[in-house]
Amino acid sequence: MKVLQRDRLHTVNRYRHLRETDPAEAEQLRQKMAEHLRKVDGQLTVALGILDRVPTYKKKVQMEIGMCCSG
Repeated sequence: MKVLQRDRLHTVNRYRHLRETDPAEAEQLRQKMAEHLRKVDGQLTVALGILDRVPTYKKKVQMEIGMCCSG
């Protein structure tokens, strides 16, 4: 899950950098990066869903990867 979180942050930071340095390329990659972020979010959701069986551990994992704790 930490790898997914890092991947998400890397993608966002890369897009921000491109937007500042090469706006045309950023616009070309915008849709592809958005789709990638949706996939990463989906994978995180599935992983957190599996952790529903162990709520205490789920909260710990959410705190470690910087996600808001729910339920």
